[in-house]
Amino acid sequence: MNEAYKDKGTVHELADCRYLTDVSEMTGGGAAFAAGMGAGQKRTFNSKGAIVVASDAVYGLARAYTTFARETRIDSRVYRSIDEAIEWLGAGILRSEIIAFSDKTADLSPGLPDLC
Repeated sequence: MNEAYKDKGTVHELADCRYLTDVSEMTGGGAAFAAGMGAGQKRTFNSKGAIVVASDAVYGLARAYTTFARETRIDSRVYRSIDEAIEWLGAGILRSEIIAFSDKTADLSPGLPDLC
């Protein structure tokens, strides 16, 4: 996503990490690095990012990411409900498509950390 949309302006993003099961190699430093990848890109200017999680461990890492992401986008939040995240992003009209894509992606690569 970073490379494909780096020149697009104000891209609101949803990272569905509900199916992320192995966080053994993820760290706060990794969250800081990931958040910094958006620095200076048009896609993060005036943008919002929502992260949807199911586990407490992923929630903590996602909160660390949002702390660092404050420097690259106007707001990032962590949700346990994908419906709440979709509404906050203002993408309610696309809810069915987002859910279908998310479920399809989860079926193709369950538990892989690089989904987020």
